[in-house]
Amino acid sequence: GGAREGQFDDIVIGEGVSEADITAALVSRRFVSAHRRGKQVWFCLSDHKPGSRSGTKGLAGEATAVLFHCGMTGSFAVKGVDRVSYVRFKVDEAWPPKFTKLLLKFEGGVEVAFCDPRRLGRILLRRCPEEEPPISKLAPDPIEQPLQSAEFCSRLQSFSGPVKSVLLDQEKVVCGVGNWVADEVLYQARVHPNAKANSLSDSQALAVHESLDVVCRTAVSVNARSAAFPEDWLFHVRWGKGKGPVKDAQGQRVVFETIGGRTSAIVPARQKMGERTSVGVKRKRPGGGGGGGGGSSEQAGPTKEGGTKEEERAKAPKTKNKQKPKKQAGVAGDAGSTTVAGGAASSSSSSTTKRRKGTRRG
Repeated sequence: GGAREGQFDDIVIGEGVSEADITAALVSRRFVSAHRRGKQVWFCLSDHKPGSRSGTKGLAGEATAVLFHCGMTGSFAVKGVDRVSYVRFKVDEAWPPKFTKLLLKFEGGVEVAFCDPRRLGRILLRRCPEEEPPISKLAPDPIEQPLQSAEFCSRLQSFSGPVKSVLLDQEKVVCGVGNWVADEVLYQARVHPNAKANSLSDSQALAVHESLDVVCRTAVSVNARSAAFPEDWLFHVRWGKGKGPVKDAQGQRVVFETIGGRTSAIVPARQKMGERTSVGVKRKRPGGGGGGGGGSSEQAGPTKEGGTKEEERAKAPKTKNKQKPKKQAGVAGDAGSTTVAGGAASSSSSSTTKRRKGTRRG
């Protein structure tokens, strides 16, 4: 974390970007637009910088965007505007707020701060954000780039890990799903979060897709104000671990398990494991598996003639006292700039010390 005034945070402002670099990249740039995909937010800047800094070299001179990832406790605050409310932590009401990592000052008096008590968020500079990691690696956004049900189900059922872990992975099926969203989606879909994704029946996979759309769009429609969420959502009780018996809106017991390293709220009476009758199992390649595909199992795998390996061995003529050939060693293959409408921007990133307190709702 850090107090309002402290040292430059070279953890949150990552990839070796210095205080001088980020200052040069932002001062006198014009704010053009704001974008989001999944959990990534970026501000696009003008492609030129008037005045003395126009000759800045390197990424600081070429960057067209500043990218933010909130991590567990990252948040934005605007001077003179009510703070966003969170369940597990509170954004400081002072200005600039405590734990500010980057402060943007625009012409006209508008100021925006990025705060992060636990320092798990990141601030990065990018030349072409949508063509570079981490954004280029993201799976489709369920709001901005919704998948058709057939494609979603096909993707989901292609993975063998727990369905919750697959949903949390930002590069597999969709991006933007966090811990509480995954729990709510699977609760509404009546699917157990530890069910293997490839064990889900078509109807279960479809239920996950439909619930994902409903949960995400409902949350967005009320600007993520949890008090406005439907009363029967698991969300309202999933934070009760360690506080005695927890029940959902229907009176069913809620249990807590760790799945994929994350605490998961589950209603066993409602959420079921995969119903698919047969699930393909990956077979080991001969010799322990080197690089390259197409290997078959040594156990009952079909031969070119159509029989199994056991049948072929049975047909092979037996020989006596024949010396076995020696085995050979195998080789494995392995922004003048902005108020909200434009004005000159300046930046400050000197607000941080090293405390790491705070929590945030998943």
